[in-house]
Amino acid sequence: MAKLRRWPGHGSLSITNHTLTTAKGAFNPSKALQSAWNKLAEGKELEWLEEYSVESLWHEMLHNRQKWAYLGRDNTAKRRTMELVTQWTARRTYPELLADLGGTASHLATIKSEGLGYGRYINNFDSLLAALKVDEGLLLNEMTRPIDTAPMDQYGGLLADWLAKQSGHKKRAISRALGNIKEGSGIFERELKELGFVK
Repeated sequence: MAKLRRWPGHGSLSITNHTLTTAKGAFNPSKALQSAWNKLAEGKELEWLEEYSVESLWHEMLHNRQKWAYLGRDNTAKRRTMELVTQWTARRTYPELLADLGGTASHLATIKSEGLGYGRYINNFDSLLAALKVDEGLLLNEMTRPIDTAPMDQYGGLLADWLAKQSGHKKRAISRALGNIKEGSGIFERELKELGFVK
């Protein structure tokens, strides 16, 4: 869910002032972020959507750290993997930004599992990680590396290679699962069974 937009190569961010209807209620990214900033300055705890707006900002800040590469037009597998890596990592590292601003991530657990952006990608990826029995902490260390060092179009290969080494499963099968990360949960679960990741 692109609410905070990035202008590639310019290092700037644009935050929408449109109100979106979400499962968590009406969400206006600009207003939620402004409210979050004010509460952080006053030492107050953030509400869920306010904290999520900080996570969304952090997601876009991570984009600005990444090495740009052509990912193809529209919703390509490379683009999906890039957003997956960025979103999954942002949901686990945004507390660093909050801490720097004097706040705490009170809603971290539910933002990790119920965050609004790329929810299907994240839920499917978490299912894949569970099936592969991969430790989230180890993966987080691995995810931050390509964000800082590798071109975006290499994320899929790097991620599949690492997951294959950690799990003992074939890289090709993991790459296929990553390529289908956008599918509905039922379809993705069948994919995991077909690949032999779950019974």
